[in-house]
Amino acid sequence: MSKRTLRRAAERAARKSAKQTIHPPITGKKITSEKTLAATASAHTYDPNYVFQDDPDPADSAEPPIDRAAINRANAQKSTGPVTSQGKLICSQNAVKHGLTGNTVLLDSDDTEAYQQRLDAHVTQFKPVTFEERRLVQSIHDSAWRLDRILNHESTIYAVGRMELQFCFGQAAEELRKSFIELEILERNGKKLRNLHIQEARLQRQRAKDIAALKQLIQERNAQEKQERQAKTQEKTVAEPAKAAPQHPECLSFRPSIEPTQSDGSVLENSRTTRTAPLHPDPNLLREGSKNHETEQN
Repeated sequence: MSKRTLRRAAERAARKSAKQTIHPPITGKKITSEKTLAATASAHTYDPNYVFQDDPDPADSAEPPIDRAAINRANAQKSTGPVTSQGKLICSQNAVKHGLTGNTVLLDSDDTEAYQQRLDAHVTQFKPVTFEERRLVQSIHDSAWRLDRILNHESTIYAVGRMELQFCFGQAAEELRKSFIELEILERNGKKLRNLHIQEARLQRQRAKDIAALKQLIQERNAQEKQERQAKTQEKTVAEPAKAAPQHPECLSFRPSIEPTQSDGSVLENSRTTRTAPLHPDPNLLREGSKNHETEQN
């Protein structure tokens, strides 16, 4: 027994003895006859002014009240739980049974490196950008990791059962013997296997739901990025000035001049003429220029 149990037992014994002191038990033979009761009542006359001097004062004999809150506070200081970080980490895993639910995904027996490699593969596959997309990728990966754990648990249950029943059903044929062993394992571990199947169906639904939500987010993000690119292209097109269309030499009001040269091939000074075509040439001038050009050619 613990010290706390012994202390409470002593307190109960003390309270019981105090009550017996205040109200002592009646000793002697029990009064069962009505004549005896009548004789006893007639022997003692009632006096309202009589005061019993031998009776103790109830206020003096009452035990002090017990401060239960103070006792609980004192007991709480004796057991405050783990203090070190390692102890707290160990106690945090007390409620973990199979790791298929809750916030604990990685168990002590899991391979951390393999977990990270598979997570990187999921990130490479879906290419998340936003916070919500990364959260869905993490949920998809955790569901897949737990589904693999369910398969390991189920295979382990059957492996342990085969080891325990390897010497059973020896009189049956070999094929029937294996069937009998599988049936016996199923009957012994039916509850565990049903729970694993329930968790497997739940995780499969959750994973399919997360994949559909992730694809919807990626599709919406791609559509939004496409609209933004189109809007930027339109703004750039409007901002650029319109380029002037090139003009053909025949549309100009003059013929390209031929610069006179000397015998040594140098151009004569002040002989280069430069003319510029108006932005909007006169149609009459264009007709006259074309007639002059035809006359010179003839």
